[in-house]
Amino acid sequence: MGMRLGPAVATGAASAALVIALLAGWLPLPARGRDAVRTFLRRGELASGDVLVRTVGLDRAGDDRVVLAIANQADLDSISSQTGEGWPWPREYWAVLARWLADAGASVVAFDLFFTEPSRYPEDDRALGEAIAASGRVVLGAGTSSLPVDPTARTSAHDDETEAARFAMRAARVEVDGEPGSPPRRRRLVPPVEAISRRTDAIGLAEVSGDADELVRRMAPLTLVDGEPVASLAVRVVMRHLGAKALVFEDGSLRLGDRSVPLDRDGRLVLRFRRPDPPRTPGGISFPSVHVADLLAAAFRHAEGAPVAAEDRRRFEGRIVIVGVNAPGKEDVEVTPVSGTFLGPEIHATAIDGLLRGDALAPWPRGEAAALLPAALVAFATALLSILPGSPVAAALAGPAAALAWAALAAIALRSGRLLPLFGPVLGASVGLAASNVWLYLTEGRQKREIGRMFSQYVSPEVVRELQAHPEKLRLGGERREMTAFFSDLEGFTTFSESMDAATLVEFLNEYLSLCTDAILDAGGVIDKYEGDAIIAFWNAPLDQPDHARRACEAALRCQEVCASFGEECARRGWPRPRMRIGLNTGPMVVGNMGSKRHFDYTIIGDAVNLASRLEGANKAFGTRILASEATRAAGGDGLGFRPLARLRVKGRAEPVAVHELVATGPEPTWVPRFRGAIEAVERGDLAAARNGFESVLAERPDDEPSRRWLARLDGHDGRHVDPVWTLDEK
Repeated sequence: MGMRLGPAVATGAASAALVIALLAGWLPLPARGRDAVRTFLRRGELASGDVLVRTVGLDRAGDDRVVLAIANQADLDSISSQTGEGWPWPREYWAVLARWLADAGASVVAFDLFFTEPSRYPEDDRALGEAIAASGRVVLGAGTSSLPVDPTARTSAHDDETEAARFAMRAARVEVDGEPGSPPRRRRLVPPVEAISRRTDAIGLAEVSGDADELVRRMAPLTLVDGEPVASLAVRVVMRHLGAKALVFEDGSLRLGDRSVPLDRDGRLVLRFRRPDPPRTPGGISFPSVHVADLLAAAFRHAEGAPVAAEDRRRFEGRIVIVGVNAPGKEDVEVTPVSGTFLGPEIHATAIDGLLRGDALAPWPRGEAAALLPAALVAFATALLSILPGSPVAAALAGPAAALAWAALAAIALRSGRLLPLFGPVLGASVGLAASNVWLYLTEGRQKREIGRMFSQYVSPEVVRELQAHPEKLRLGGERREMTAFFSDLEGFTTFSESMDAATLVEFLNEYLSLCTDAILDAGGVIDKYEGDAIIAFWNAPLDQPDHARRACEAALRCQEVCASFGEECARRGWPRPRMRIGLNTGPMVVGNMGSKRHFDYTIIGDAVNLASRLEGANKAFGTRILASEATRAAGGDGLGFRPLARLRVKGRAEPVAVHELVATGPEPTWVPRFRGAIEAVERGDLAAARNGFESVLAERPDDEPSRRWLARLDGHDGRHVDPVWTLDEK
């Protein structure tokens, strides 16, 4: 892992720099291309935030202090059947409703209705104006226009051409303290008619505007209308409810009285949508809702002298009531992250609720640099998580894991009122994953391909995959370690190969070597090289194999089995039967890449390797098939059938070594103890006992060559002394 730290940090830094450049628009693209990228990123951030809001953002119901009085189609039908009046209703109805709500104790009555055209009943406008003035609790909604002022029109919002414009602007303008950020700018106010504007003292902008994708997520608390500050309907309502005299902007927040809410970097209030509460809010609405027709019935009874019912007083006392309409042909709905048919009055209610509770969403970040930080951090972390473990699984899962971790953090933050960026960090995870995979492909991928190329012919596919997954286990530069070496050769190969033509000889060798190679690889061995009919192999490198000696012994026995089976096939084809000799030795060896700079092999060298080669040749002296050193016998463990043959002094070694024949796996054959006893008799000089022992083995195994060779050795001496050490003068 330490070797990967530097590249991981460098890749992470490059990923962070790339995602910052991408999000900041520092791309070498034409202006149209940069705009397209910015649009994609902005809409991606908005859409990802919407997913969060829908998933975990609707965590509480709307405040009971805000009540919606919406005239829907049922209300219109009810009023029509009772009074014969169609829509629009006489404004006297709204006047009666305003007086009744005031008497019922409502704190504020907000009309999300535009009274910009004179009523068909002239006295209605005057009646509504008088009711508004008498109530002192009404906030009227108004609209704006971006069109230039028409000197011939009677709708100017800032000159003396109409009384309506003058009174409306006086009622709409608010005091501002501090820097409001970047409020929207409009050319003029579209006020209520003069009879109403003259009598009102509180007007707020009831317009709702969406983001670039037209979804409503934010609300501007303040708009400059012909340069004058005009509050939104929601802000104006809260000002009246709290008795606040001015809008105070400080430290990225809006303060109204003792309430303070965060604003985004554009100075907008980020709406915190509420969870619908069906038991108290019909139709999936987030706030308590009442039918306007029911309220009008009570209001008309009150106008005729009936007192306000105690139930109505409990329902409206101290409450903010937002009056609006939503019926076919008179729809007042907007598209929001949580609904495609979100009521316009409910949007104002949501803003009011956030202002009253002080829990409107706090966007992060406010600064451009801070907006890039999460994406850069996630990109950096993804690259580290992809590269440091050195695992393909980790590399594949790092990006999704980092993205999910940030999404979980964003979800937790949203529940606590903080809106973290999501799309940028997810993009950062993608960039970090892509960059790290490119690095892995160019470096470790190349290394894995090199390992595969180097070892695929020498070891089993399982070993290749293990080395590719964990290249740190491979030390190609050479190392000394305890290993077991395997040398094999075919007896009399030179002689019988002369009886074959070249094509037949190649066919014979390929089949023979393939069978033995499979046996060695299946036992976890590494093929060092082929030298004609000879095979050199080893165990315990490049991967650790604590049971390497046993593996080598089992491979040797298996090679003899497949050689015998192959001999039957050779006899059927008229070829000589192959007889295989194997030498095994366990000891310290040096393993690694050896050769020239242009060509090298992964091979073994050392005295222990040479002994394995000598033992292969020593089979000729004893007529055996598999000879193993004492070190291999001791390391092989239980369950392997060895018989001691002699102490052997091989060419190049002064000290004799004990050698054993590997005869089988499983329980020790019954004749082995007798053979062992005969060898011990030779060592102590009891030649008669030794002869009896060898003859006893031959009686059970007439073809036992080691017994024959020992008897011949005994026969060649004077009967008084036989050197128990065999000396071989040839390899």
